[in-house]
Amino acid sequence: MGRTIKIALILGSIGIVVAAAVATALTLYFKRKTDPTTISNNTTVQQSTTTSGFMGVNVSTNRVNTTIYDASRTTGITNPTTTLISTISSTRMSVSTTQAAFVNNTVSQYSSALTISSQTFCRSGSCSDAKQYFEAFRLTVLATGPYSMKSSGNLDTYGYLYSGTFDPFNPTTNLVTSNDDDGGNRQFMMNATLQTSVQYIIVVTSYYTFNLGPYTVTVTGPGSVALSLMNITGLTTQRSLYLSTLNNSSATFCRVGNCSNGLYYYYTALRLNVSTNGTYYIVSYNNFYAYGYIYNSSFMASAPDTNFLISNEDGAGYGAFLLSTNISPISSYVLVVTTYSTNVTGPYAVIVYGKGTVSFSVG
Repeated sequence: MGRTIKIALILGSIGIVVAAAVATALTLYFKRKTDPTTISNNTTVQQSTTTSGFMGVNVSTNRVNTTIYDASRTTGITNPTTTLISTISSTRMSVSTTQAAFVNNTVSQYSSALTISSQTFCRSGSCSDAKQYFEAFRLTVLATGPYSMKSSGNLDTYGYLYSGTFDPFNPTTNLVTSNDDDGGNRQFMMNATLQTSVQYIIVVTSYYTFNLGPYTVTVTGPGSVALSLMNITGLTTQRSLYLSTLNNSSATFCRVGNCSNGLYYYYTALRLNVSTNGTYYIVSYNNFYAYGYIYNSSFMASAPDTNFLISNEDGAGYGAFLLSTNISPISSYVLVVTTYSTNVTGPYAVIVYGKGTVSFSVG
């Protein structure tokens, strides 16, 4: 499929003038998308709440075990990218209903976002690891009849509708319908006749693995609907977050070629320390094209082929790498975060998913 996913991170404060300009530009770029045809005079029926984070990432939650590492504590960076974590992005979750003009239908909307605090599952049901973020909502209808459920936003979404219960370990059980792209612009649209006597569940997830971003679900039908976020128990995937920036002071090496004329690649080398043996997925989030490498024991910038295990450039889609490897507490692996092109700088995040937490140390 032709898909465009815009993923970026918000820069830390590096000087008052630069920070103000960058924060303003990227806040506009990543602020919640609203449907340009949103009907006015909406009546709020659920109190809006706000959670703050980095690139929409909610870094404080009691739903998952999220371990966060501030790069300034291990690299001595004086202006780390984490300085704006609590202020640069807000995820507003709200439900509104209104009577659509000239038609005998009621429109209900719910706006939220998939973040690293969201739960994960295997969307296809055939994979061994949970790789898609999702949110599940109880859907109660007040009038029986045909309803349309459509997503909007920049996130490439996938929608599922269930009756009764939703089991993330058996995603085909109780499934009424599902959809990927019928809403256009990589958005799902599901149509179904809903009964007032039945409890329904809408699951919003992404087409690609480990994708984050805001979205809005619009439900249109003969009556208003009540939507409430669910917390599914029994999901144990843990995630650990590392935030940093490649800049002009970062170490350099020659990733490919002979790097003539001063064309080098900035990089950060991170030693990965795990608490539990298992398969771990290492994903980057960046606004440049990143390249990731895994090395056994150590990384030598002067001999980048030595101890090399695996690498990836675009596994998570559109410039973000995705690496998968088995790591044990007694193993010693080094992750190298660098760029696809020479002399590129910018902020990035690395999130490691697996059965246990991961700590990071530079070098």
